Amino acid sequence: MPGQLGGTESVLYASLQGTVNQVGQEIARRNRNIQPTITIRPGYPVRVIVTKDLVLGPYPSNDDFSSP
Repeated sequence: MPGQLGGTESVLYASLQGTVNQVGQEIARRNRNIQPTITIRPGYPVRVIVTKDLVLGPYPSNDDFSSP
């Protein structure tokens, strides 16, 4: 009958399905630990709303930069 898979086709389909599933899981695993990144053009005004405290290090004074 049309639309039904035979024994060999069924095995190949199951094997292909398993392989595609493994590839998808590997891609998801690799991308899981990537931090979100936003790129904004220089000088563009932006507002940031945070839901937790940010701990920022000391900002360097003008004395910390060497003169050209």
